[in-house]
Amino acid sequence: MSETKINQLYMSVRGKVGLAQELELDSDYTVTVTCLSEELKSNSDGSFDKVYKCQLFAPEEFDGEEVDTNKGGKSLSERQRSALFVYWKQEKIDIPFSKYYEIYMEKKIDEIKEKI
Repeated sequence: MSETKINQLYMSVRGKVGLAQELELDSDYTVTVTCLSEELKSNSDGSFDKVYKCQLFAPEEFDGEEVDTNKGGKSLSERQRSALFVYWKQEKIDIPFSKYYEIYMEKKIDEIKEKI
């Protein structure tokens, strides 16, 4: 079996978030994205480009105001499940995803309950 030759790596980012203040032009800002999936695009030379499809999450500093990142997109729980699925797939975890998801969520719920 031949190994897939990756020619280029790309990230495709979609989405928009509300901001609490104006941005300054020619300034750098840090944002968070959630990687939801990856796709191989074939090239004419037989190699592939790998494209990571990501969702814009939120700016790191947003002045303490809540930022709505779900303008018509997936709910937070859907995004969490998608991100967890990508992690499960990348790590090649040796149990069915439905079972892995159940174990993960039970653990997170228990962590919250311990804080109550």
